[in-house]
Amino acid sequence: MSYFDNKVAPKREHRLNFVGSAFGGNACELLSCAKEGCLKNKKRSFTQATACQLSLVLGMALTMPDTVFVIHGPVGCGSQIHSSNFQVNSGTKARGKIPKPLIWLSTNLTEKDIINGGESKLNKTILEADKRYKPKAIIVMNTCSPSMIGDDIDEVVRNIQKDINAKIIPMHCEGIKSPIVANAYDTYYHGVGRNLDLSKDSSGNIGENNSRFQLEGEVHKKSKIVNLFNFGSLTYPDELEIKRLLETLDLKVRVFPNFAHPNDFKKLSEAALNISLCNVHDDYFLTFLKERFNIPYFIHNMPVGIKNTSEWFIEVAKQLNLEKKAKEIVLAEEQEIFSAIEPYKKILKGKRVLVTGGVIRVVSDAELLHELGCEIVSIRAHHYDSLSTDLYTKFNEKFPDLEISVAPNQVFELINIINRYRPDICLTHAGAGVWVSKLGIPSLPLFGGPHNYFGYKGSYDVARRMTKLLRNPSFQHKLQANTDLPYKKEWYNKNPFSYIKE
Repeated sequence: MSYFDNKVAPKREHRLNFVGSAFGGNACELLSCAKEGCLKNKKRSFTQATACQLSLVLGMALTMPDTVFVIHGPVGCGSQIHSSNFQVNSGTKARGKIPKPLIWLSTNLTEKDIINGGESKLNKTILEADKRYKPKAIIVMNTCSPSMIGDDIDEVVRNIQKDINAKIIPMHCEGIKSPIVANAYDTYYHGVGRNLDLSKDSSGNIGENNSRFQLEGEVHKKSKIVNLFNFGSLTYPDELEIKRLLETLDLKVRVFPNFAHPNDFKKLSEAALNISLCNVHDDYFLTFLKERFNIPYFIHNMPVGIKNTSEWFIEVAKQLNLEKKAKEIVLAEEQEIFSAIEPYKKILKGKRVLVTGGVIRVVSDAELLHELGCEIVSIRAHHYDSLSTDLYTKFNEKFPDLEISVAPNQVFELINIINRYRPDICLTHAGAGVWVSKLGIPSLPLFGGPHNYFGYKGSYDVARRMTKLLRNPSFQHKLQANTDLPYKKEWYNKNPFSYIKE
């Protein structure tokens, strides 16, 4: 039985061997703790903030064109969509398409609805969305309140689908479900996998009535097609860089799921290989596509940094029997990038850096910074799970004593750690950079904007921008001089992980 036979995706805490969101120590201790099972028992006795699954699901879902979004819950749950409008429009425009306003409706549940149930409101809202906007798809997102009272959004969708032209996609995004926000990736893919057509032929087969020559032609065509899976923190220049590399192997690259039209998903089954860019992002969906269409998938590491990019590219090529050609391309690419970053390495050599962000991203960027001659003082991941083990095992061989912490958005810990190490510069996830800057330390975003981070171009761009920041940190120094942080001196003298309990 497939997970996709169920209405709701399983939590990663149940699906994977171990998952944790609270840890402070070094790489060796983290691996030991995870294997022994103690990681999942670690909790914080005090938590300053966390994140909601709905935010991450929206980050993916809002990129789907010709789609209306129905937020089933209090109206405030959808307020974050307004801030996403610019980002989605920028991504749409960069891809050569005309941006359109994001359209979302709320069932606007009140206290009365929480008592009496909100299914009738959801029914009316879906009908109104289809009648008024005539979209290709309607994504219905369940929030905490209706989940707690037992509203069955899947049953509402099942009963109303026959009256609706659009394809309705229910997604269970309740933030209270888990502190591991990475569950949101599985939630989104679960909705897509269960409700969108993923093949022109429902069986996933090429066809039985075609002639031998037609079949051979289809097989050859398929051997040249790969699906590349993107995500919210992958910039469009990053996407172009990875496509550029894959196209040097004479491959046709199709990109999913972000910014893919609902009808485009019918082409998913035509590929010879599904390629992931992140160990923790796509495994749930790619496993499903393997089960349903027998499409092999590739999940290795993140192509961030020179060595990682070369290794990733060659490993992809191996899957398609193109290894020899890939190695020739890598030699030329490495020769060019090593020459380009040499002036920056002289400036960056010995600079002390802290990295905070996604569990795979922080390790990949730390290895890039090491290639640039920097000293890594600490890395901080949003969560840790078994999908990260191979990468962290290799990382531990290089940096066994490096401090590693696991925390989703616990700014009070981050401030303490940075104040203790006083790095020259930090690479930070969205939302964390402002706190680093208030301590007088330059901060480079881990992703975002019109910049490269992935591939060989990404290595060059990160080196160039870090050098620029280090040459002129006057803004951060002035900000520190005119800012009072809300933490007492006693906190800075305390162990930053003192609130982590087992």
